[in-house]
Amino acid sequence: MKKKYIYIGIVLFLFNVLSVQSQDLQAKDEYNDFQVFQGKVTSDLSTCCGIETMEDITFSYSLSSALYAQQLIISAFEDRLNAWRDRQEGILKNEIEKQLGQTFPNFLEARNTYFKKLEWDNVLRNIGGLKSTYSTKRAEGFRKQEKYLRSLKLLKLRENEIISGHIYNSSYTNLNYNGTPISEITDINQLRTHWGHQVNLFSNNYLNTHNDKYTYEKLVQMGNINDYNHYLLNALLNSQLQNYNKYNLWEKLNLMQIYIKPFKVVYTSGNDNPCRTTILCNTRLS
Repeated sequence: MKKKYIYIGIVLFLFNVLSVQSQDLQAKDEYNDFQVFQGKVTSDLSTCCGIETMEDITFSYSLSSALYAQQLIISAFEDRLNAWRDRQEGILKNEIEKQLGQTFPNFLEARNTYFKKLEWDNVLRNIGGLKSTYSTKRAEGFRKQEKYLRSLKLLKLRENEIISGHIYNSSYTNLNYNGTPISEITDINQLRTHWGHQVNLFSNNYLNTHNDKYTYEKLVQMGNINDYNHYLLNALLNSQLQNYNKYNLWEKLNLMQIYIKPFKVVYTSGNDNPCRTTILCNTRLS
């Protein structure tokens, strides 16, 4: 049961630290509460005879491109171009398929897999530091375990001597306990006090080392996940969707084009996620 709690703790930590989008924004009414963030795009946005003629979102993987797409979405919202909005989901689906190198039956499947990819790449970028930390803690725990066990063996040897009457003629004058020759311990009660102290040290360290070892092994297993249907990735997806589903359809469209646009730049250049420093990910659009 304790192992289960430790693993749950690891997952919760990853949710809190490694999630791509952690803003807790309130859901808005689809039309009335969508506020204009920047000026309306004015080129080629007219509707003629019920036909929507606004240009579609394109992907050039730049900040200016993402900002322009955001303007298109705001303008389409104001003109109630619902068919345009629905058509963009197909465009986003095609772009996701292009980036991930696989096809999907619909936009929702593409979106969910993309979210898993984003979340999982964040985990992989950060899991190395955690593995290093717990590997060090595990090794230090093993070292202490050997030290405490050696001290317990020494105390047991000296106890047998004292009980046998060899109080002042110890055979272990060359062995030390905590920097003091073991032969200098001549009182059985004093020895048993030392014994109780060492047992407590050994027991606490054994439990902590066992937990650190278990955590390290789980982190290694996480780093080796290669199946998008793994339960951990599904848990990360559900955590992402809890936030994503607070937005209305127009806001979701804007979030997805923001997510998708920096993807190639982030994961081919090795740079930090631009979403952490640009207004796109820090601005409320509703």
